[in-house]
Amino acid sequence: MKDLRQKLEPIWRAATRLTPSEGGRCVMFMSACEGEGTSSVAASFALIAAGKARKSAWLIDLAFRRNE
Repeated sequence: MKDLRQKLEPIWRAATRLTPSEGGRCVMFMSACEGEGTSSVAASFALIAAGKARKSAWLIDLAFRRNE
C-alpha cells in the first residue's frame, strides 16, 4: 500500500464540509480498472479520517467477487 495521506488532504476537507443529518459519513472510492490503487487511496483516507476525527474509522472492501 502506498501512503497517499498528503495528497488526500483536499478530499478530506471536502468530505468534512458535508453535514450528515445524523451519524457519520460514508465515502466510496471506485476505479475503472483493476490495479489503479483504489485500496491505497481508501486505506490512506481511512487513516486520515481516524486521526482527524479522533475516532475509529471503518474501511470496508466491497470487492466481493475477487477479493483475496
